[in-house]
Amino acid sequence: MPIITLAQQISAGAVGSAYGAETAVLLTTTQVVTLSQGTWYVFPGGSAGGAATVDFSPDGGSTWRTFARGGADTARTGVIVYSDGYNVRIAQATSISTTTTYYTLIKSGV
Repeated sequence: MPIITLAQQISAGAVGSAYGAETAVLLTTTQVVTLSQGTWYVFPGGSAGGAATVDFSPDGGSTWRTFARGGADTARTGVIVYSDGYNVRIAQATSISTTTTYYTLIKSGV
């Protein structure tokens, strides 16, 4: 007869978890946060008045290309982001509102 092992639920960042702790950042008008080196789950924030974006810079910070944007709904879609620690940021896209963005480290280093 096979043995069935039931998994215990643990929070991200707890001992035994494959993930780092979830971080919430409140972005105000035109504020940015650079993601440190690693692989991340990112859930960009949004509200009726504004939205956070996840941006990539191909040239070291002169040009930024948005590849994910938060929305006004509460069921935000997350993205997996590979960051080198310099060229990926979370930015508040507008000057109208503040938004909360959540991100969790999957793996440090690239």
